Amino acid sequence: MRAFASNAAGSDTQGASTLTQQYVKNALLMDAVQRNDQEEQIEATEQTYGRKAREAKLALSLEKQWSKDEILNAYLNVAQFGPSQYGVETGAGTTSPKHAEELNPGEAALLAASPTVRTQYDPVSHPEAGQKRRNEVLRDMLGQDFISQAEYDNYTAQRSRTCSTSRTCERAARPRARTGSSATTSHGRC
Repeated sequence: MRAFASNAAGSDTQGASTLTQQYVKNALLMDAVQRNDQEEQIEATEQTYGRKAREAKLALSLEKQWSKDEILNAYLNVAQFGPSQYGVETGAGTTSPKHAEELNPGEAALLAASPTVRTQYDPVSHPEAGQKRRNEVLRDMLGQDFISQAEYDNYTAQRSRTCSTSRTCERAARPRARTGSSATTSHGRC
């Protein structure tokens, strides 16, 4: 509602997108990029009511066909988790040599903070800011009883470790702990 009021008052168009709408936007953009369609790339990123309405309509249709878990899985496969890092598995490689499913809550919180604040809190370029944002996510996880106070204290006390271009983290090309996941599987370097 805040975004709608601000938009109606003449401000720039703002967020208020659901996760499904964000998935739709990202999927439309990725499709246009893969087809090298410049016009559709511009259309997928333009700040207009028409684009937001189109995404909302597609999102509502998608929500009637897919479960919440299917939507979340699809979103995690196209969301940006850092500069040129698309998909949660690839994003996990920027913060850890582990696969996404192997991350502890502290590492997962650092990764979870990435899509909303890509550059300002990028844990590779801005480690202190990334760690601060990670701690905010951990605080939310504690408040919603996803982690205990002891886990919160443990993970907020740790320095964030990230893979950087100066040091290569190798992920073992080993079978994943769980099978059947359709998550992006990148076993490369971070």
